Amino acid sequence: MMHIHRIFLAWVISITCITPLLAAPAKPQRAGGIKPELTLEEIAQAFDAADASPTAISSKELTRLDHLVRNAADALCPQVAELALKLKQPALWKKLVPQAFAEWSLFDGAAAAKRIETIDDPERKEAAWNTAVQVWRQRDTAGCWRYLVAQPDSVRRDHDMQRFLESLSFTDPRRTLELMAEVKNPAIRERTLDEMAWRWAEKDADAALAWVNGLPDTAQRDKLIPRVVLGVTSKNKEAGAALAMSLPDPKLKREMVNEVHRGWSNFNIQAAVTAFLKLPSSLRDAQTFQHFGFSTEKLDVAEILRIADQLAAIEGARDVFLERAANRKESQGRPEDAIALLSPLPQAQLRAQGFQSLAMNWATKDNSPAAAWVTTLPAGADREKAIEGLTWGLLPGKPAEAMAWAERLSDHDTRASARRNLYANWSKNNAANARAWLDSNATLSAAEKEECLKQAEMTKVFNISF
Repeated sequence: MMHIHRIFLAWVISITCITPLLAAPAKPQRAGGIKPELTLEEIAQAFDAADASPTAISSKELTRLDHLVRNAADALCPQVAELALKLKQPALWKKLVPQAFAEWSLFDGAAAAKRIETIDDPERKEAAWNTAVQVWRQRDTAGCWRYLVAQPDSVRRDHDMQRFLESLSFTDPRRTLELMAEVKNPAIRERTLDEMAWRWAEKDADAALAWVNGLPDTAQRDKLIPRVVLGVTSKNKEAGAALAMSLPDPKLKREMVNEVHRGWSNFNIQAAVTAFLKLPSSLRDAQTFQHFGFSTEKLDVAEILRIADQLAAIEGARDVFLERAANRKESQGRPEDAIALLSPLPQAQLRAQGFQSLAMNWATKDNSPAAAWVTTLPAGADREKAIEGLTWGLLPGKPAEAMAWAERLSDHDTRASARRNLYANWSKNNAANARAWLDSNATLSAAEKEECLKQAEMTKVFNISF
């Protein structure tokens, strides 16, 4: 949703001399009114010299040429744009073509657009149009929109209209809504409404909500209310949570209350958890506690454990939070932190599953420390699951070691299943090495070897993995 806004901001930064003047109602003054006494011929000579340079253009030289474009006399803008289009070096034209047409569009967007229509090179055409239309929209919203509406139906026109409306929705959602009456493509209307509901809510939550509630289409209204809530939340987390709580539909209220607090936790997990725990239990979704666990990236183990203690009164919340937090630390390459978070889990099954995942992913990245940790675990479910995970983590790089670890599993059926499945996957990737290992293995019985071969054949025939 935010990509167009970011592109536009980056572009605005690149033409800082234009930015303060886009909203001026009077005749535009560019670059602080600077009018250097440079003729078109002098600008052409500077362009030609740079284009003919056998060495790479320096950033200092690009900046100098860019200033020539921005400070050229108003009447020279069309001719400067033509000069820029003739440049051959990519570093030059990619910088100066957009700038030249942006300057031209500041004074006469319609004329610049008509010239852009005739540019043969698609890359130069795209570069010129992307900046020209943004400047033109800022300078003359009505004129730019009339031009777009008058264009023949095409994918490109639809794209430009959508970008226009989305950009306008940042500054003037009411005007955006008025212009949308002229849009025939339902996909553009739908996408623009989504964006506009969010942006309008950021600026004026009451007005945005009143507009959405007044929509005659129930399905459309139900779709846009969450966008309003999230738009408010993006600016003020507490206000977004309050708005979600005020929604009359119970199902939508519950959905948005949880969505808001999940998003809130990405910025301030402690505040989000504290607020969430004040809600009625009927509104709290277990998945939100899982999300809180994923939002612990910047917290240390002690901080995470303190939050876990806050969740202890809610059945299952503390455990699922710690399990997800451990996954997060594991993905950050901090297995020791993951162990510290998994160890206090009272639910044996959840803790064992966490150890299994940790051992597998740790062994994939750094097998020696992972194996050393597994050896420290006491006999029991935690160790058994950790061994299972370790074998699969070792398999890609050290398959024979993985097979050896599988034999340490205490349960006969679990051990036999692990052996068969590990061998089958090894054989799938390197049948010769797997078979050589099997043939040379003196500890397996003939029946156990036959089971491995059958599993490998089934894996090959049905192209499956275990």
